[in-house]
Amino acid sequence: LFRRASDVIGKSMVAQDPIIRISATAALSEMADLDLLRDVEQIVGWIQNRLTDEEPAVVYYALETLRFLVVNEELEFDLVIRVLEKRLGVDLSDLDVVLNLDTLALESIVSLMGEGGLEEEDDEDESNDGEDAGGPEVSPQSIKAVSLLVELLLSTHSTIKENAHQDEDAAFYSRARLLRRIYGSLSGYSSQMLGLDEESIRAWDGVDSSVDGSKDEDFEVQRFLHL
Repeated sequence: LFRRASDVIGKSMVAQDPIIRISATAALSEMADLDLLRDVEQIVGWIQNRLTDEEPAVVYYALETLRFLVVNEELEFDLVIRVLEKRLGVDLSDLDVVLNLDTLALESIVSLMGEGGLEEEDDEDESNDGEDAGGPEVSPQSIKAVSLLVELLLSTHSTIKENAHQDEDAAFYSRARLLRRIYGSLSGYSSQMLGLDEESIRAWDGVDSSVDGSKDEDFEVQRFLHL
């Protein structure tokens, strides 16, 4: 059954009709969410070809499929981010470039950015007699993801690409959806990965940002208060 379904989806994803491509990519995304995909290598090939589709909804569901594959540990987060940057031709650490993405793509990328974490330790490292017992380190792409999410949240300019055909209410709801996703992604990271520590958090309890202090401390305080 899976083989027949995947064959139909694979053919539909390259159809001329954008509605068929949207439906096929949405179906693939739902199957990934339910962890029903088996031949991941073939699926990834389909998805990569749809990341540059002219239809924004297709790109959205392609990105969602990648996110679900990361959640289900079928793909590594760092690898997905590197491939995504190469395929889209963007630097996800560049806020201006990210803000220029289509709204749907931006929403999905923000959700994907919440799936980072610590690097997995090899069995050889775990068997090391207590040496370097500091535990796994934050993966490089996770650092990039957290930085981007914080920049998006604290950005003083518009958090979504302006659309000349979008009315004020639609722009408000688009911004609200994006902010919800940003907060949701940040909530998945530990205080350590957000650059916070227990002592600092306790010290900031009821903090008055007007109190004299170093510029660096004021910046960190403001950053924490905005999270």
